Amino acid sequence: MQLKAHEVIALEDSPNGVTAAKNAGICVAVFPNEITRIFKFGEADLVMDSLEEMPLKDLLRFFGNL
Repeated sequence: MQLKAHEVIALEDSPNGVTAAKNAGICVAVFPNEITRIFKFGEADLVMDSLEEMPLKDLLRFFGNL
């Protein structure tokens, strides 16, 4: 795909995924699952309970403003 890090949004549910994305310079939205809900996601740019909380166009707008 030849995308640059600033052109990508990682959708994650685990601390390791967040760390990997941030190390790659990628913005991260976290949607914890039943198991990972207990972890802190301080490195994430956005943490929400569900993808249903924000429509895709709003998610893209949010990350376009970082």
